[in-house]
Amino acid sequence: FSYNPSTKTLTVKGSYSGTGNIINNKIAGVTINAAADATLTSAESAVLAISAGTTITGSGKLSLSTGADCGIYVFDGAALTLDGVNLTAEGVWGIAGNPTGETLTIKNSTVNASGANGAICDFERITLSGCSITSPSGGRVSGGNIVTSSGSVATSVVIGLGGGGEPIDEPTYYDLYIDGTQVTSDNQADILGNGVFSYNPSTKTLTVKGSYSG
Repeated sequence: FSYNPSTKTLTVKGSYSGTGNIINNKIAGVTINAAADATLTSAESAVLAISAGTTITGSGKLSLSTGADCGIYVFDGAALTLDGVNLTAEGVWGIAGNPTGETLTIKNSTVNASGANGAICDFERITLSGCSITSPSGGRVSGGNIVTSSGSVATSVVIGLGGGGEPIDEPTYYDLYIDGTQVTSDNQADILGNGVFSYNPSTKTLTVKGSYSG
């Protein structure tokens, strides 16, 4: 680890293991640069704790692993941007918000995230640009989560470069939630993937048929 305060750049390369947060950033505008392949492991805590606007980038592969918490935990309404990075995040949660208004932007990056409680979840908003979800099949952004084709929070997510580097069109988000899932232009025809709920934004009509328990 080395830090340049003039550019607010934390450079990481090599391997390190500890018990607490390996990186805990509270400074807005910091860039974490994986200048070479780096593997960070925490035995008891989130590997990266982010409570201020942070960008992760770099030419090296950054691998984060914990058996007790999040690979990356974003809180206090912070914004995290993954920009041109090859990132692996493994934990009980892979990459997670609090959720208290946190946002996640993934640009031109390759991401492998996994967690028994959610791979990429609990954000206010997730934005993909120049990359797309390649696994799970039918996976999509739903509000602040990446979900499976059935609408449940995915426990394993792979995001790869796509669209020739062009931004992926963002869906339209509506201020309507069904059992915690935000209604969007992507899922409006079958919001939870079970045929029970559909929404017509032109007429502002939510149609319900069948049975559902939550």
